[in-house]
Amino acid sequence: MRKGECVCNPGEAPVQRRRFVMSSRAALVSVLFLSLLAGVPANASEDIPARKPGLWQRTMQTLRLAPREQNRAPHASPQVQPVQHSSDPNTPGLWRRTLQTFRLAPRQPKRPEPAPSAAPASSARTVRVKDLMLKLDLSPMPLQLSETRQLKVSLTVSNRSRRYVHLDFPTTQRIEVLVRDDAGKVVTQWSEDQAFSNEPITLTINPGERVEYNASVSTRDMRPGRAYTVEGFFPNYDRLKIQQTVVPQK
Repeated sequence: MRKGECVCNPGEAPVQRRRFVMSSRAALVSVLFLSLLAGVPANASEDIPARKPGLWQRTMQTLRLAPREQNRAPHASPQVQPVQHSSDPNTPGLWRRTLQTFRLAPRQPKRPEPAPSAAPASSARTVRVKDLMLKLDLSPMPLQLSETRQLKVSLTVSNRSRRYVHLDFPTTQRIEVLVRDDAGKVVTQWSEDQAFSNEPITLTINPGERVEYNASVSTRDMRPGRAYTVEGFFPNYDRLKIQQTVVPQK
């Protein structure tokens, strides 16, 4: 053996070449895999339009835990919008919003803002009893005894639930209106001047429906400056009762 020469195994060179090829392939596969995870091709040289948010991002946006992306011009830099937390106490919580997203809980309808009223020509009061809401409206207000002989009374019942409500009446009388003085004595009773028949009937109020009844009571027994209580109710239903105080003027 000459100086500088080495003895090599004839089969060692092919093995090293195979190892080199396998290492190169593994490195190429790793680069392609990382490129797919990043969502950008390995040989991309131009800007790519923004992709639509995935399922997780849309879920977070639905639950108001992530800002919604606004439409933007191509090649525009994204602007991060801060998440605004509502301070309204009626805003549903995270669990409630999650149930509403999967339609496991009803969505709360938006409450209309009351319109500003002008000079009060009538007086109204609202009382809620279980699934029904009563409203009593009196007009004209303020009550001038020298100009008004009849006080108009409007009694409205509304069904605010998601089910039907049935009210049974033994006669054709639906409502009763009483006017009491400050001592609790009845000075006017609306049904005294009305005629009713003994015909039992059931009143069905659909969800979201309201029924209005109108009546008029005399003011001849009222005195100016004294407080009177106008009471409207449904016979046979003690809880379906609403009242309001009025002080007539001369």
